[in-house]
Amino acid sequence: MRRLKVESDQGIRMFPLPREGELSLGSSRDNDIVLAVTGVSRYHARLDVTGGAPRLVDLGSKNLLIVDGERRREVLLQPGNAVQIGSALLWIEEVSTADGEVGLRIDGSSSLAPLTGTRETDGVASEPGVRTPAAALRLVRRYQGAVLAGETRRRFLDAALAVLGGRTLLRYYAAPDDGEGLVIEDAAGPLPPAELRAALAGLAPVEEPRLSALGDGTPCLWCGRLPPAAGAAADSATILAVLADRDDPPIRPPAAWRSDFVAYLAERLSDEEPSREPATARPARAAGELDPPPGMILGSSPAVADLLEQIRASSASRQDVLLQGETGTGKELVARLIHRSGPTADGSFVAINCAAIPGDLLEAELFGVARRVATGVDPRPGLFQLAQGGTLLLDEIADLPLPLQAKLLRVLQEREILPLGAPRVKKIDVRVISTTNCDLKQRVADGAFRADLYYRLDGLRFVVPPLRERTEDIPSLTRAFARLAAAEAGRRVRGLSVRALEILAAYDWPGNVRELRTAVERAVLACRSGVLESGHFQELTPSRPSPAPPPAPREDPPAESAPVPLKQRLDAEERRAILETLTATRGNRSEAARRLGISRQGLIMKLRRLEIDQGPRSD
Repeated sequence: MRRLKVESDQGIRMFPLPREGELSLGSSRDNDIVLAVTGVSRYHARLDVTGGAPRLVDLGSKNLLIVDGERRREVLLQPGNAVQIGSALLWIEEVSTADGEVGLRIDGSSSLAPLTGTRETDGVASEPGVRTPAAALRLVRRYQGAVLAGETRRRFLDAALAVLGGRTLLRYYAAPDDGEGLVIEDAAGPLPPAELRAALAGLAPVEEPRLSALGDGTPCLWCGRLPPAAGAAADSATILAVLADRDDPPIRPPAAWRSDFVAYLAERLSDEEPSREPATARPARAAGELDPPPGMILGSSPAVADLLEQIRASSASRQDVLLQGETGTGKELVARLIHRSGPTADGSFVAINCAAIPGDLLEAELFGVARRVATGVDPRPGLFQLAQGGTLLLDEIADLPLPLQAKLLRVLQEREILPLGAPRVKKIDVRVISTTNCDLKQRVADGAFRADLYYRLDGLRFVVPPLRERTEDIPSLTRAFARLAAAEAGRRVRGLSVRALEILAAYDWPGNVRELRTAVERAVLACRSGVLESGHFQELTPSRPSPAPPPAPREDPPAESAPVPLKQRLDAEERRAILETLTATRGNRSEAARRLGISRQGLIMKLRRLEIDQGPRSD
């Protein structure tokens, strides 16, 4: 397939060429190919694509056609030869049909399903251009006159955080004398760790929103001098702060609309307290109805549909939950879905990574520190207290130290905690969701995890499927990630080529959804033509050694003394093991690969190399 590529200060554009005929080029809208750039006449040239190489003929323009600095009236466009027309450069490119065709529309289509799958959220995080003045205006209009309390308040905070861009939104005040330190009035996103809470308590209130960095480099957008919160001293200032990740800060300097929006949030959140909402004000949710968090793409594959059905069937339960799944499958998003769809939805969602904090500090983070434990140690509440009435997510629970496992077991059994240095226990009402990417049963067998804690955590167990088992969801995931990345980078991406879609569908995705999102974001940044092509995903097609040729047919050795090559022995043993496993799994390749300890793609390569009849399969 041939196409014409045009590069100018407006970017790169592509025009597919017919097999034969003529096309007009110029700055006028009457042309077949409109080049509204400097130096191009209204009717500049004619492109004749009949026969062999396309021929470009000047139509009496002032600047003619320029090739290697020489002005010409007629040029044959051979692949690789560039012709300058005004300030534009154009050339013919040969591409495979699959890479020249758009296989997935990313923008410009009103028929696309909402990113949340089964229902719309607040109409902010699921739309392109989420961090824009228009998105802020939509949120203001949506909640105009609404009482911000309970579920409505939580959804308002989540949507506001999506508009501003960031990881956590907090409204708080510092109370050093009440034994609690930083008092959080409102929160969206994961709560900051203790060291950041101390840094936040030291922020000086400012009249206008200001962008700064906390002690460890965490970007922070904040403002203050709001009316004192309930329970605060008359001269204290409530502060509104938005935190971002250090590695990839999405917060930008506060443009005028951001400053206005933050000021609006500060006034709106200070105006009403959660206790003002009547008990019946929370919108009723039908039994089993799921409430996905903003930005979550549920998907429609059988594997995801089965998971959602399990969550839906148990949505009324208060049992603790164990989520299992490989790295990058989106376990935290599933945990938020369970929280928002369950009986603790009105409470806070608090998350902590058990692998990221040393064991001696993790206990204080979970259970809190009482007053006067030691000189220089500030009292602070633990995450169990902050999650009171809501959900606590223990991410990577398998990395919890053994001594702390015993204490956590008692907390789950008795529903009470003992902060460090406290004289008495405190009762808690918290639902616990634990996540892990390893086999906890095997950890129990190895002595690395307590069996009694495992069975206590294993109230409800859900397995989040890897991306290779839900390839039907790759188009919708790719569309969503491309839209968000394009909005963030200020790019326009029209679609994904057929060949690129084939590459994404064939890749094994060891990093799962997180790896797909990174690959799409990288491709959007590199795309200048408006279409994501196979070349934007070269890292997903590494050169692999060609499969070894199958061994030549051989006859049985005539005598016992005839040697059998070692490779043939190994192939025979490997063939036997694979056939037995496929028989036991009734042809299910994914399950057979798991039992053999290899990837599904690795199993397919072995089937080809060993010339095993693949036959019908259940996956």
